[in-house]
Amino acid sequence: MNENTGIKSEKDREPMYIRILAKIEKAGNRLPDPVVLFAFLCVLLLIISYFTAGASVVHPGTGETITAVNLLTIANLQKILINFQGVESCFYLYVNGEIVGFSKDSFSPSEFDITDYLVEGKNKIGVKVYRWCDASWLEDQDFWRLSGIFRDVYLEIKNKTHIVDFRVDSNLTDDYKDGTFSTKVKVVGIGNYNIKLELYDKENIIYSSKKEVIIEGEANLHFQTIIDNPRKWSAEQPNLYKVIICLENEHGEVIEYVSCDTGFRRFEIKENVMYINGKRILFNGVNRHEFDSEMGRAINKEVMEKDIKIMKQFNVNALRTSHYPNNPYMYDLCDKYGLYVIDEVNLETHGTWKYGQKEEEGALPGSKLEWTDAVLARCKSMFERDKNHPSIIIWSLGNESFGGENFRKMYRFFKDNDKTRVVHYEGIFHHRMYEDVSEIESQMYTRPWQIEEYAKNNPRKPHIMCEYTHSMGNSNGNLDAYYKLFRKYDVLQGGFVWDFKDQAILKKEGDISYLAYGGDFGDFPNDYDFSGNGLVFANGEVTPKFYEIKYWYADVLFEDIEDGLVEIKNDYLFNNLNRYDIFITTTKNGQFVDEKSVTIDLEPGKTYRLSYDVVQKRYKDEEYIVTFTVKEKNETLYAPKGHEIKHHQVILKPNLLKIEREDNINTVDINEDEKYIKLSTEKVKVSVSKESGLLCEYIVNDNNILKEESRPYF
Repeated sequence: MNENTGIKSEKDREPMYIRILAKIEKAGNRLPDPVVLFAFLCVLLLIISYFTAGASVVHPGTGETITAVNLLTIANLQKILINFQGVESCFYLYVNGEIVGFSKDSFSPSEFDITDYLVEGKNKIGVKVYRWCDASWLEDQDFWRLSGIFRDVYLEIKNKTHIVDFRVDSNLTDDYKDGTFSTKVKVVGIGNYNIKLELYDKENIIYSSKKEVIIEGEANLHFQTIIDNPRKWSAEQPNLYKVIICLENEHGEVIEYVSCDTGFRRFEIKENVMYINGKRILFNGVNRHEFDSEMGRAINKEVMEKDIKIMKQFNVNALRTSHYPNNPYMYDLCDKYGLYVIDEVNLETHGTWKYGQKEEEGALPGSKLEWTDAVLARCKSMFERDKNHPSIIIWSLGNESFGGENFRKMYRFFKDNDKTRVVHYEGIFHHRMYEDVSEIESQMYTRPWQIEEYAKNNPRKPHIMCEYTHSMGNSNGNLDAYYKLFRKYDVLQGGFVWDFKDQAILKKEGDISYLAYGGDFGDFPNDYDFSGNGLVFANGEVTPKFYEIKYWYADVLFEDIEDGLVEIKNDYLFNNLNRYDIFITTTKNGQFVDEKSVTIDLEPGKTYRLSYDVVQKRYKDEEYIVTFTVKEKNETLYAPKGHEIKHHQVILKPNLLKIEREDNINTVDINEDEKYIKLSTEKVKVSVSKESGLLCEYIVNDNNILKEESRPYF
């Protein structure tokens, strides 16, 4: 079930709900044909220049595809919808030669009622996709231009009377103990019906209610209750409940089921600090573009799940969907595995303004009325699709698009429709006149000492780094400078690495395969390898620098007190450390000496001083290292038993000097001439200048190791 549109999952679908070929085929690991493949062949990398200023005509590339669909007799009481989950950048829809509609938002769903265009038997559904349109001005994200159909397309058969929408809010009471459950259901049609709602905790129904309703075009129903002490949802403990809503006719026959997962959690700002379920939150986050080296942007479920598992294995707890709504399945995974999500509107226009700009000038969308409907439609599409996901705790108005009155309208839309989430926008950093459109002080690539200045000077908002520690090449060092501040000042609440995955296409030339970047396809202009700034390669392999991120993102902290004593802090918000094993391993010059394991019952936020054995006699040429390794005690959704969460090492300093004596059988001969005093043994000869008093020769085995006289150097 797509929780946010009321569309059922394969498991929940009624027999009459049919999914027909219109789902774009992903043959093997190839890009989908023919539209995306066409676009791939003419791809331009990354930041494409905006259309020439003042140009009145744009001649975009196009691609076309036609699909034949056979339909049996459809009862007069049913309607047929077609849904496009993602098409770049715009398209026209045709059914049996007639134009049905047009859409232009690459990353949000578009749904059309095609009932009146269909005939019994064979039907032709045609789509003409345009590479560019006026909406392209709003989509200047830093990514490959892979125009075409890149997400699912499906047909849905519904009764004329059906559930058209539902909104689930699962929050917590002020003491964070009990759950407040609220669901609003919208039904369209005509007749007498029953709406039944059930809330499941695993296999058990914990709430059930049925309401009778007379529908005359449209009806709205509201279910609400208090749930005693539910299992809470967080990134650490992503506890989910199942909501099932059933539409029955007056004879008690089931007409339709819809369902979604929900989680009880409360996200809020109190005294300029963000809290989840009453605990101060720290975002150990990443930005992520949707990409795969073999599928481009048309990624499948396996790629998405692999991405999520890698994030969790490397202690990532938050995701920013840079810079557009992601594939719907990605949010299902975030709910299930546990990631805090900043869901971002499909908006970036950094090519229309410059850093240091003071006034709005030509920045889009700015305050320009001709763009208001477009940006509000993007807000509404994202909100309506994603509103039921517990993982989403922040709505973002887009990326790098300066300021303007349109952002106030976007902000107002989210606040009018959702009191349970916070609104974010980094662009106000460059246009402070619109400070009020973001509840968070969000910055990019600010230096550590600068964010500390913010924390010290009466901050009015919680602070995050929506992008930082740019992960290009051998980077991500000095992260400790940020994390010492994140853990020192409550108002500094973490950040999101730019970014998670490289964007590169697997290219084959003869027997050689390699990940290709800008210019590798003969394309110009391009940004070369500037899309290669991920913590994992485009093929999903982890880079070494990700281990630095993993270390600082871990919520188990160690502090050395003295040899044999270390202090451990449980920096989780909800997990007890007793779910982990701590192994203590001693090595000498890299060779194993000893290993022990302990389990500590340590509640979140508490510290514990752990004693450990040390070798007492340590000579100068012996390096003893004690390594603490925190490992999963049991298998989890994302990692096997024994998966390492954190490690910490103590290098024990030598405390004894090993002296090996041997009998000295050498004699020293002393001679001198007019210039030098000379001392010599069988193997060594030393000459000192009488004039300067400096050592001028030091000969060992007939080799003078001095290039010139030794002189004081200070």
